[in-house]
Amino acid sequence: MFDLDGPMFDFYAARRPGLERRAPETARLLEKILIEHDELLPVLPNPDDPLALYSAALDSLGDRPRTLRRDALDAALRRCLDDQEMAAAAESAVPTPGVEAVLRELHRLGVPLAVTSNNSADAIRVLLDRTGLLAVFENRVFGRSADHRRMKPHPDVLERALGALGAAPRAGLLIGDSEPDVRAAAAIGAAFIGFADSPRKAERLRTAGADRVVSSMEEIHEALGRVAVV
Repeated sequence: MFDLDGPMFDFYAARRPGLERRAPETARLLEKILIEHDELLPVLPNPDDPLALYSAALDSLGDRPRTLRRDALDAALRRCLDDQEMAAAAESAVPTPGVEAVLRELHRLGVPLAVTSNNSADAIRVLLDRTGLLAVFENRVFGRSADHRRMKPHPDVLERALGALGAAPRAGLLIGDSEPDVRAAAAIGAAFIGFADSPRKAERLRTAGADRVVSSMEEIHEALGRVAVV
């Protein structure tokens, strides 16, 4: 199982070199919606993380009575994030170096693959189709639930993937790059390999409980080469 943003793609890459990355741009659009609805902005460790902002904003609505205004805000946040992710998938997301070789080698070896992401499943399919990688997953693409509370670190998306694969949790392996990924895998007893493109991220993953961390997809591809030879 692969997380999308990081191990597989720079999902929120800028449209062109020199322009702002899509992640902070998306976060500002979500903040604009909250401000327009007279909502306080959540205080987050990384205010440029659109998924964290989206989840925190919906959390703040969770215990309120349902009203037309509340439902309009809920719908506007969801639509904004979906639209921004679809645009990123169709226009600007770029593969992580070495990931295509890893995915194609795993597919050749007969290893069943799935995407397990907090991003939109529809956007993921568009992105995989655009980059010619949809076939290696055999359409096993699992994105965020309509219930934001089931986003990672909740293991829902992993459980859906394992169910489709007909695999027990302890037979599963997640390759991810965030603390929620580590926690989601641990919650069901699945194995985990951390992908960290910086020493700081590697330390965060290890602190969260990751036993194995790689700094590039090439490391995984080399390991697969050794397995293939054996």
